[in-house]
Amino acid sequence: MGESNPSYSQLQVTIFSANLASNGAFLKADPYIELSVDGQPPKRTEVSKKTWTPRWEEHFTLLVQPSSKLNFRVLNHKSLGSDTLLGEGVLELKPLLINNNGKFNEYKTKLKLSFEQKGGIQPAGEVNLIFNGMNIDITAILDISNGELPTDASSSVDQATNGSLNTPSTGNSEGSSSSSDSTGSGHRRRANRNKAPRPPPPNTNPHRRSTPRVSTTNTSQSICSLLAHIFINLGQNT
Repeated sequence: MGESNPSYSQLQVTIFSANLASNGAFLKADPYIELSVDGQPPKRTEVSKKTWTPRWEEHFTLLVQPSSKLNFRVLNHKSLGSDTLLGEGVLELKPLLINNNGKFNEYKTKLKLSFEQKGGIQPAGEVNLIFNGMNIDITAILDISNGELPTDASSSVDQATNGSLNTPSTGNSEGSSSSSDSTGSGHRRRANRNKAPRPPPPNTNPHRRSTPRVSTTNTSQSICSLLAHIFINLGQNT
C-alpha cells in the first residue's frame, strides 16, 4: 500500500545544538543553520558566535508530508563577503515515522553533516534535533511490496516465514519453548515411572565374591597322573 493523497501535518523541529568539525581552521566559526522542507524557502537560526559547539534550542513549526525531506545547511556567518558552507545533511521523514508508529513525542535524533572538497566528501560534524507532532496511520504510507513494514509487524512476518504460527502469546518465544520442553519432559518422566522395573541381571551383587573357575582339562590330567602313580606303587609292593 502506498501513498495515494497524503495530507500535510504540522511538525515541530527543535534545532538543539551541534558539534562541528573545525577541519584545521585557525579561527572559530560563527555558525547558524538553514532549514528547508522539500526545496521551499529556508528558515534559519540565530548566529552563534565564535564556537564549534553552538547551542541554539530554537523551535520551528513546519508543514510536512510523510514523504518530505528536511535539508539542513550549517553556514559560517561573515561580516565581509558571503557566508561559507560548513556542512549539510538531509533527513527523510518516512523511515522515522515508520519506526515511531506515525507520531513524534520528544523524539531525539542526530544528523550527520558533510561537505564536499577536492578530495571528496568529508565529515563536518552533527546536529542534535528534537521532533514533536504528526499523528498519521503508517499503513497509509507503507510500501509492503518493497519490504517496508512497521517494527512490530517485522517479527510476525519472520515467524510466519520460519513456519511459526502468527498467534498472540502471553509470553516471549523463549518462555513458550521452555514451557513446552518442560511439559514434554514431565510426560516422559511419568511414562518411565509407570513402566515395570527390569529384573537385575544375575551375579550383579558387587559384594558377592566370585568363585574361581576350575579348568576341566587340568582336573582330568591330575586324576590320570594320580591313578598312574597308585598303580606303579601297587606293582612295586607285589
